[in-house]
Amino acid sequence: MVFHWFNIVLIAIGIYVAVDGVASVLVKHGQYHNVWFDGERYVRALAGIVIIILGIAVT
Repeated sequence: MVFHWFNIVLIAIGIYVAVDGVASVLVKHGQYHNVWFDGERYVRALAGIVIIILGIAVT
């Protein structure tokens, strides 16, 4: 499988978004937010993983 520049860009963006989402989940200690705000953190981490998968799958 040959990776093109857009594959690398998608994977890099996905890693950034996933790490940001996971870090937000881990750092939320001591903060109070509603369920929508907490859900956004989990969705952000999941979206990063989906972007990484797309970066690997798109040829």
